[in-house]
Amino acid sequence: RGTPQRRGGLGGSGGAERSASRCGGGLGGSGGAERSAAPSVDRNGAGVKATDVGAVTGANEAFYAAFEAADLDRMAACWAQDDTVCCIHPGSDLIVGWPRVSRSWAAVFVGSARLQFFLTDVDVHVDGDTAVVTCAENVLAGAELSAGRVLATNVFRRVDGEWRMVLHHASPVLRG
Repeated sequence: RGTPQRRGGLGGSGGAERSASRCGGGLGGSGGAERSAAPSVDRNGAGVKATDVGAVTGANEAFYAAFEAADLDRMAACWAQDDTVCCIHPGSDLIVGWPRVSRSWAAVFVGSARLQFFLTDVDVHVDGDTAVVTCAENVLAGAELSAGRVLATNVFRRVDGEWRMVLHHASPVLRG
């Protein structure tokens, strides 16, 4: 589905519509994540606002920018930070609750090479105060730029007018 979007690194100023949330800012790359057309109605038959799709897209971009920067403060700003949030890192068990999820990100950031994401197949679905983003994370890692592909589902909830992550689930694509 189209050209992968470069995240971070040496790119330009970006041109995507971004959320004004506290977890935004600092995104490099050549533009926003590729996305499908905004859904016209939610499950209740109400119209979905393009601004909601744009804000969710911005929140998703801010998450990956925090991930690339290995910045715990920016990562924390992206999450709802309550006992219901969940995270499944590739190869890990389910992690529930903000204190445990936060510690898991600290461990990921300490134990990982520098990562760069190129998101493809990005789909954004908004239904009221909940949004689901699915995407393929095409990842370059370390100085040797080893490549990998991970499929991700990111779920956001609108909290006090801002889109906050409540679930990140990443599964590696196994190559045969």
